Parts: sequence; structure tokens; C-alpha cells
Amino acid sequence: MARPLSEEKRVSILDAATVLIAEQGLNVSTSKIARLAKVSEGTIFTYFQNKDELINQLYLDIKGKLRESLIIHSQKTELQKQIQEAWKVYINWGLENPNEYKTLATLSLSSVITDVTKAKGNDAFCDISNILKTVMQSGQLKNQSSEYVGAIMGAMANTTIEFIKLNNAAKEELLQDSFLAFWRVVSNLNN
Repeated sequence: MARPLSEEKRVSILDAATVLIAEQGLNVSTSKIARLAKVSEGTIFTYFQNKDELINQLYLDIKGKLRESLIIHSQKTELQKQIQEAWKVYINWGLENPNEYKTLATLSLSSVITDVTKAKGNDAFCDISNILKTVMQSGQLKNQSSEYVGAIMGAMANTTIEFIKLNNAAKEELLQDSFLAFWRVVSNLNN
């Protein structure tokens, strides 16, 4: 009878992969991941069929953690405030979780992440996508997909994160100004 898999070991492997991919990129070896996770390299393949599966699971794991942070608390709040709250939470998550942020950015650009994995990762954010669709109806981008507008949102938020890292004293001003710039792009409104 096979021993049950340890969630603690699985998490340790994913955490080690997060740190090493943030530092070294996707070419990091599974032996380095195993060493940092304090497991044998063979243990990695007990939990994941191969490195590609590990990377795809890591993508979903990080997206899941981000999604937990982005839960929109009140559907009664006006749309602008809901999107602004998601904006702030995402930027703060990126600043507070630099390894996850950098690894997610790396994984998002990787051809190793399958279309199925990308779809699962994006499904977790359907409430934000739905809000964006509603907002977009009055804006210049009304004929574009919510995925496209979400990508613009991500790019502008990521740029904001990088500038806050350079000048944390300007954090609140950058958060406010960058959101207003995004809002004007998507909603075609000036408020």
C-alpha cells in the first residue's frame, strides 16, 4: 500500500521552486529545487510527473494565492471602487510577496504554461473580468476582450509596482495616479 503524499512536502517543493525561479529563472534545475526544499530529487517526481507539471502547478498555486487576496468584499460598492480596491490589493500583494510576484511574471511569459493551465488560472479572476466588461461598455475599449483590458490592467499595475520599489515614499500618490490613468483608459470617464 502506497504511503499518502505529504501536503507539507508538496508545499515545500512549490515554495522552493518559487524562490529559485524568482532568483534564477525557469532554467533552475530540479536538483536545486529539491535541495532547497530539503527533499530528494526523486521526491519531486513523486508529486509532479515532470518539471513542466511542477511549473504549471506552481503557476496555479501562485494565482490561487493572489486570488485569495483579491476577493472583492462588497458587490454593492460602485464599480470604480471595486476595481480600485482590486488594483490596490494586487499592487500591495506584489510588493509584499516579491518572489511570488517575480515568479508569476516569469511563468506568465513562459511557453511551458499550457493553455489549459492559463484558462484555469484566469477563471479564478472571472468576477474582476465581469466588472471590467461592465466598465468597458462605455469606454474606448468596448470592442476589445476583457482579457485584453485585463492585460492592460496588469501591465499598468506591474509598472506601478516597479516604480514604487524605486520610490516607496511616493507609494500612495503612485497608487492613486496610476489607478486614475487606468480608469480613464477603460471607462472613458474622467472621475
